[in-house]
Amino acid sequence: MTNAFCSFVVDKMIKWLIFFMTTAIAICLTDNKVWWPHRKFDQEAWKHAVPHERYVYAKDLLDSKALHGKSEDEVIALLGLPDLPRHHANLLYLIKRKGIGLLNVYILDIRFTDGKVNRVIVRAVG
Repeated sequence: MTNAFCSFVVDKMIKWLIFFMTTAIAICLTDNKVWWPHRKFDQEAWKHAVPHERYVYAKDLLDSKALHGKSEDEVIALLGLPDLPRHHANLLYLIKRKGIGLLNVYILDIRFTDGKVNRVIVRAVG
């Protein structure tokens, strides 16, 4: 092998290494957040959407804190009946599915303290 060829190979390897390292750093800096398209929450659109396609409203519900301080009855009046069985005092709404079945789904988890919403999160299940 010639010096020129070895230099060429090393140069290419360094460029690929820099590319992969930059990509890895970028992924780490996103803090593993899920990036979905989003829309302003609309009660009628939510109620008529296919449950696993309601993820587009999740960011607005979280950011606006529209559910905070509401009673269970108020949440159900706004979002409809929960899609999943209760978990402790939480209401659980299916918002996104990855794949088939009930594995790998995202839910809107609405948590109550003293009968009022105190926390709303999106979490993966499965």
